Amino acid sequence: MDSRRNKFTAKFKLRVIEYAEQTNNCAAAKEFKVSRKNVRDWKKLSAQLTPMPKNKCANRGKCNKWPQLEVEVAKYVSGNRQNGYGVSRGSIRIFALKLARKLGISDFKASHGWCTRFMKRNDFVLRRRTKISQRLPQELDDKPLKVFKNRKAVLFDDVWAGGLGTFVRARGTGDVYAFGLNNYNQLGDEDTNLKFQPVLVKNFAGKIWEQMSVGQHHSLATTEDGTAHCMGRREYGRLGMGDLDNDIKKPTPITSLVGKKAISVSAGECVSLVIMESGDVYAFGMGTNNQLAQGDEEDQLLPVKMGGKQLAERRVVAAQAGGQHTLLLAIAK
Repeated sequence: MDSRRNKFTAKFKLRVIEYAEQTNNCAAAKEFKVSRKNVRDWKKLSAQLTPMPKNKCANRGKCNKWPQLEVEVAKYVSGNRQNGYGVSRGSIRIFALKLARKLGISDFKASHGWCTRFMKRNDFVLRRRTKISQRLPQELDDKPLKVFKNRKAVLFDDVWAGGLGTFVRARGTGDVYAFGLNNYNQLGDEDTNLKFQPVLVKNFAGKIWEQMSVGQHHSLATTEDGTAHCMGRREYGRLGMGDLDNDIKKPTPITSLVGKKAISVSAGECVSLVIMESGDVYAFGMGTNNQLAQGDEEDQLLPVKMGGKQLAERRVVAAQAGGQHTLLLAIAK
């Protein structure tokens, strides 16, 4: 018997139980090359194993320890799909972890293994993240796609890509074009159509844009005068504009940072960072894994200055926000 196997049929388990009853647990474990814990657990399930089909890999995996939580998470997944939005393992685990806090469940970790078992129990299958392959809700109004023909060539002098969207800046004019997913207005355009080719976004007109950063469902940008702007999805405080009722559909200055000169921005999955000319860095958004460096796991709806012993005598010159972590590059003041 291969000692590396990790699944056993009901027939095999019953043979182990029978041998253990005739001898003892240690002898059965040695004879069938399984652990003594396996033997003990299977003996407790003897009554359930007997009527099962003999070739069934019986009672594999852990049972549903948090049924109320999983019902709500299943509704979240189904609701997003019905509305035409994709879901990922990461988004499922983040939602489940937030929900566990609200329900007062302290021993829930939203692990990768739990997510796999949850999807199997609810018959969910994750495809490559794309709205094209997902069914749209029946009540959705038709939104004709913009088609551009015979467009003149445009030369670009800078590009920014991240998440599911891309920005490019036209050389000479400074016009901003965007393409990709815009379901939360993260491209700064007020219609939410998918953009399959570069589209001139008129909401960027009238300003000189120095840098942009694209997150999962939001974007950040800075202008020549150092004003930090945000656009896109409002949840978790990733826009830094407080407790909003609606998403932000076009580039909007981050109110609490007006007057401070920003030199760089970074939009992560649900986190945002803004570096100032002074060397300070401000963070806002989801704090589930301490990625905001505030000493807790609370979400920050407004920009908060990142500090701590390691930054006390240093100034930050670069920063990047990931999915659930943050990296800073700092030099001595």
